[in-house]
Amino acid sequence: MTRFFVLAAWLLAAALPAAAQADLSELGLDALERRVEASPSDAEARRALADRLTAEGQPTEAIPHLRWLAEHDPADLAVRQQLARHLLWADRAPEAVPVLESIVAMDPEADAERLQLAQIITWDGGAARAAELLAPLAERSGEDAAVQKAYAFALLASEDAGARRQLSRALVLAPDDPDLLVESGALERWQGDWSLGRERLLRARRQPLTVAQRTRVRDLLDGLTRETAPTLTSSAARREDSNGVTRVEAPLRLRIPVDSRWTFGVELSGDQIGSDATTATVEAGRVVPSVAYSPQRGTRIEVAAGAELVDATNTVTLARALVEQVWAGERFALARLAVATASATDAASALDSGIRRTRVVAEGYAEPAATVAVSGSVGTLFYSDGNRRLQAAANAQWLPVRLGAREDGAPAFAFGPTVGALYEDSETLYPTSTPYYTPDQLATLSLGLAARIAAGAGFSAEGVAGLAHQTGPAADATSAELGLALGYDRQRHAVRLEARRSGSSVYSADVFRLTYLFRSW
Repeated sequence: MTRFFVLAAWLLAAALPAAAQADLSELGLDALERRVEASPSDAEARRALADRLTAEGQPTEAIPHLRWLAEHDPADLAVRQQLARHLLWADRAPEAVPVLESIVAMDPEADAERLQLAQIITWDGGAARAAELLAPLAERSGEDAAVQKAYAFALLASEDAGARRQLSRALVLAPDDPDLLVESGALERWQGDWSLGRERLLRARRQPLTVAQRTRVRDLLDGLTRETAPTLTSSAARREDSNGVTRVEAPLRLRIPVDSRWTFGVELSGDQIGSDATTATVEAGRVVPSVAYSPQRGTRIEVAAGAELVDATNTVTLARALVEQVWAGERFALARLAVATASATDAASALDSGIRRTRVVAEGYAEPAATVAVSGSVGTLFYSDGNRRLQAAANAQWLPVRLGAREDGAPAFAFGPTVGALYEDSETLYPTSTPYYTPDQLATLSLGLAARIAAGAGFSAEGVAGLAHQTGPAADATSAELGLALGYDRQRHAVRLEARRSGSSVYSADVFRLTYLFRSW
């Protein structure tokens, strides 16, 4: 009999954990919460509470309990997988990254977590790491379109040549995937086969796209046309400032792209500069051939050398070099850094020749929302005789009122406020020849109302009207600012007319410009 009681007690003790677990699963949410509150170190209660919260549609509330379980039992892979899923459901991807990293380290064959981790860090500055994670997965999942697509996007930010091959591989598995078609077309535009890029973008346009995708396809096709077609641009501009200095420019530019890396060009221009203060007029003509090379996407190197004839008596030889780097990302549309240097051989010219000029410009353009555009730039210009010029600008435009829509989803009419700030400082730089150099320490703050019309069929109009307050060493003043631009851009032809009045009585400038561009296709 004693032996029977001993055996019964042993069986009861062995069954207690299962019975306790069964009891926990039957408890209500309130009872489980009270139990965890009373005994925070009760792992089984926390696990049951996390399961109950998840089952009742409250996965976010389960996260602290799953995190506690993961910290107190580092070897529990299932808890970490559940925690990662809950963080992703709660749209807390950055918090999920270290959890996913630990899962992949514990189980190299955790393919779902490896894929999820790579997709998160690809667009958060970790493209190289994402490509490293996905390379073995892509190798053993040759027919998985989602894996091949993710691997292609990881390579896009780190290795153009590999990305081109991988995009083509992914498109075999998903030939109508809009994301793959758009990104492949964009990459071929920058780095590879122009005709293939155009074909893939046209295929993407036939797919059901979001408004953002449709707009991007349109912009990429327009940009591809502009980059690949030999173009001839002619323009006429007249500038006049409040100091009575006028400048008339009439440049003619020919641009001939050879492939995605090499472009040749030539500029012919005629300038006329006049000053009421000196009753002097200077005329000049310029011929400058150039060659540009793009070793990789976003990088451009240009070298130009030519001659300038001043007042039909003085010939000046010119040379310039330009290095430009452009970055594009998800949160900003353009970030550009350009460094250029130019020099001429004759310092006796009335123009600013005979002096080496070095220019450094950094600028950015971002669209944090569909109705908001923010831009800024900082530029310095150094002359070899010690003069220099600094210019910094910031602009923001908010067009919240959007009426009508074109076929591509863009608003037909939009308007809203715009604000700008500009600071300029310069030494005395050849005042008879450069009317666009403003007084020292000139600050301008402007506020206005902007409107944009894009009625379709290539026609567009932009206008802004507002007030500008200027502060300089001599005086402060406020005046009206006006700007208008009319444009037509369709297939081979593009025309743009601009008129702008800016500044105040401290310093003002009127600019009129007409530009015509012809593309050979």
